[in-house]
Amino acid sequence: VSSKMISAINNSGNFRFMVYEENMNIELFIKFLRQLINGQNKKIFLILDNLRVHHAKKVKKWQEKHKDKIEFFFLPPYSPELNPDELVNQDVKANALKHKLIHTKEELSKIIRSYLYSLQKNKQKLRNFFLKESVRYIGQ
Repeated sequence: VSSKMISAINNSGNFRFMVYEENMNIELFIKFLRQLINGQNKKIFLILDNLRVHHAKKVKKWQEKHKDKIEFFFLPPYSPELNPDELVNQDVKANALKHKLIHTKEELSKIIRSYLYSLQKNKQKLRNFFLKESVRYIGQ
């Protein structure tokens, strides 16, 4: 039983996420990006790893169309330690599923969503992720 998530976090403690079942694809990534920029009054500077989908022509075209709202920056290849989202992933794996017996995908998705919503409300914990040396480059 598995579930997948995509998320974005900033050093002010803001956090957006989406839980999904299928493999990440261009349409799903663009859907997440649309949700990310929706209602934002400041430009988003999004740090991405090098997932193939992030470099897709359709994604580049979408970003170009929304360049006043979002700009992409890519991490060096094979450098998950520089990705603050990896700290979220580690936290979810360590805490969301602790002491839980899960039988179905639906149950897993519900538990993960519930944990992520509670994490979303805990701005101090989210800000603390940026105290880690490897992601301090993002600034305080």
